[in-house]
Amino acid sequence: MQKRMAGHGAPSGTSRLLLWPQVRQLVPLSRTTIWRAVRNKSFPAPIKISSGRVAWLEADIRDWISNQRRVSCGEARFETSQLESKIERARVSRA
Repeated sequence: MQKRMAGHGAPSGTSRLLLWPQVRQLVPLSRTTIWRAVRNKSFPAPIKISSGRVAWLEADIRDWISNQRRVSCGEARFETSQLESKIERARVSRA
């Protein structure tokens, strides 16, 4: 039995691997912005698939997009303490 590659009729129960051009089509952010968000853990981290080559799980990217929709629609709320600490950090950084 031949194993099919992700992205070309991936077996059920698995997620396709997306390369940068495919991620870029789904998420209209620059490469630098994406890598900063990965470093800050606010965007899914890629998987190293070979030397110098990474890919993202499609399911992770789609989950991230869904979460962004919930946040923009107001479904996700900050707890008061989280909001207060963000405001305080902004005040300190301006000083």
